[in-house]
Amino acid sequence: KVNAEKFLDNLDQYKFEKTVFFVSGNEEGLINKVQNIILGKHKPSIYGEIITLDIKIDKKINLKELTHTQSLFNKSNVFQIKNPNDSLIASLEKINCENNTIIINGVNIKNNSKIKKYFDSHKKFYSIVCYKLTKTFKKKLVDKLFNQNSCKLSKDAYWFFLENSSDDYQILENEVIKISNYD
Repeated sequence: KVNAEKFLDNLDQYKFEKTVFFVSGNEEGLINKVQNIILGKHKPSIYGEIITLDIKIDKKINLKELTHTQSLFNKSNVFQIKNPNDSLIASLEKINCENNTIIINGVNIKNNSKIKKYFDSHKKFYSIVCYKLTKTFKKKLVDKLFNQNSCKLSKDAYWFFLENSSDDYQILENEVIKISNYD
């Protein structure tokens, strides 16, 4: 179990292939960012394909069968699973992680749910929790984004922005991009 802020700060210490990631919390922008980073770090082949599954829509998904099949062109599969529920636990115990990376999007999953507890206590799978940004991480993130976008602000404007901007990741990132466009 790791906080998204610690995960983003220490990306080089995580294994991104042949494992399962459970990305949960109530901050959708941060959840999407973490998922995109995991997908970006995964070494896709030329014919790389990401298979998206929605548990609410496809209730009869046979995850065991899907993870045991391999494409003719791909060495590994990448699965994104949306709207997980507690019944997914039984499927996860039967899957083949050897050639698969699975990212489970647990937006607004309650902390006392079985699936959340399962991932928080699992020894091999990652549980990444995404909540509102802390002030320390927000400052680090704003500094990094301003540097990446070659944006310079006066000291007063910088502190005004930092104090009055959103604590949601995606909104904050979009605001920094807007400011850099007006530079």
